[in-house]
Parts: sequence; structure tokens; C-alpha cells
Amino acid sequence: MSHLKGLHSVRTSFNYEEYAFASEFAATELKYLTGASIDEILCEPALASRFDSIASSLAPGFTSLRYRWAILSIRKAGRHADWKPEWQMPEFAGQFRLIRDSLETIPDKQGVYLLYENGKNKPLYARSTEHLRHAVEIHRSPRLMSAVFDRLWKPAPDNFVVSYAVLPARSMLRPVEKRVVVERKPVFNVPRTAA
Repeated sequence: MSHLKGLHSVRTSFNYEEYAFASEFAATELKYLTGASIDEILCEPALASRFDSIASSLAPGFTSLRYRWAILSIRKAGRHADWKPEWQMPEFAGQFRLIRDSLETIPDKQGVYLLYENGKNKPLYARSTEHLRHAVEIHRSPRLMSAVFDRLWKPAPDNFVVSYAVLPARSMLRPVEKRVVVERKPVFNVPRTAA
């Protein structure tokens, strides 16, 4: 016998683009410092509190629910991001110096970007987005920059470079992001293949 008969639910989702990086960075920092998985971070109250604190220092103004929802959604994003055989991996032809270049040089179109420290071969962060210009602009926030620079290493802000590619179809956003994260393993991205 069902005790929940007649119960109606509403599907909930959040647009977490404004704080996706904050959630991924917080989870990555805690994994680095404690070895904890995303599930352990979110289930252990002390770690969850630290996660919220780190995420809110990077992207203030959102609730704990939103930061936690974002990290779970990002981790699970790979489950349904299927790569179609006819697609080609885009060329990251666009180059942008994060601090010095004008945002107007980045097209306000859908695409994927990679954040690098210039001179290093290891990408730091990758993300697909419907609005490349705005997504890159988020990384220029002085609050975010100072929070990142005071944590795991001391890079020079002028050394950050963004490579980007415009994507022809919205349906390519998640699959391309997943493939970039799986193949290039950016430092601050969480894996996209978890169930």
C-alpha cells in the first residue's frame, strides 16, 4: 500500500552558470586537502560547511542548496552527454588574455572555453556555455581572482589566458564539455563520468 498516493512533485532545476566554477573549485580544493569525494563532502556536515564557505567566497550571494545542487549536477552532467559520430572536436582558435583584453573580442555566442595559466600546458578549467562572453567575464571578478590566488598557488593574474571555440549547435555544449574535461583533465573541474 502506498502512503504517498496523490503526492505531486515538481521538477526542480537551477541555472548554476554564475556559480559553477565556485562549486567545482570548492569540491576540488577539499578533495586536494582532505581526499574526500563529492558524496563525502556533501554528506559530512563539517565538510559540507567548508564547501559552502569556499564556494560562497568565490561567488557570494547564493544558498548552500544552490552550491550543492550545482556540484551534483555538474558531476552527473556526463551521464547523458552523448557524443555524436558526425561531430568534430572544435578547434580552440580564439585566444583571450583574461585580465588585459577587451571582453568585446569574445563573441557572445554559445561555445566552450579553457582557462590556462600562460606558459603551462595544463588547463585549469573548462566550461561550455550559451554565452561565452559572460562566462569568461565571471572569471575576471576581483573577488574570485583574489580568492583563487590566495589558495593553492600564487600565479600572476596577467598570466591567465582563455582559449575558446564557438559551437554551431546547443546540443553540442555538454558533450563537448564532457569530452574536454575527460581528455584534458583541467585542474579545477570535477569528473563528468560519475553516475
